[in-house]
Amino acid sequence: NGAANGVYGVLAYAQNSGSNDSGFARVNTNDGRTITVGAGGGDNVTGIEAIAEDDNGVEDATIVLGLNNTLAIGSAAKSGAVGLSANGNSAGGTNGSKASVTAGNGLALTVNGDQAAGIVVQSEGNKQTNVTLGTGAIELTDNNGDGDSVGIRVVHTGGTGATNIDTGTTTIGAVTAIDGD
Repeated sequence: NGAANGVYGVLAYAQNSGSNDSGFARVNTNDGRTITVGAGGGDNVTGIEAIAEDDNGVEDATIVLGLNNTLAIGSAAKSGAVGLSANGNSAGGTNGSKASVTAGNGLALTVNGDQAAGIVVQSEGNKQTNVTLGTGAIELTDNNGDGDSVGIRVVHTGGTGATNIDTGTTTIGAVTAIDGD
């Protein structure tokens, strides 16, 4: 929780080694998990990230949170904090992997700082991007006041993949969906 930049609480990274297939990247948490990252400072800190760089579009980047998970990410004086990130973009930039974030009931996600994001999900090609939430809250604190923080950002580029956001009854700071087609 010191002032280091680019710190992760949990990182699952299936890197493409040039063979076009990366394997999957999945993070599952138990019920009642607490994760705190970047409270002491540092830019571009991330609570949980799953990255699958699969050029074949077979594998996935998935985060599944249990019930009553609490995440406190970032510092109000810093920038670029992300609570949860699932990235299915391929290394070659053509046909990525499915990317999803699913949170059980009782989610308490707080992200602090300028240009902060609660949940970021990215994929490309013919793959889906999914966010499924139960109950809880995503809270953002951006003291800069320039409106560049977002509760949920889902980005899909190229191909025919679908973008799905189901927020359940979760209270959210803001939602942005971008389709690059």
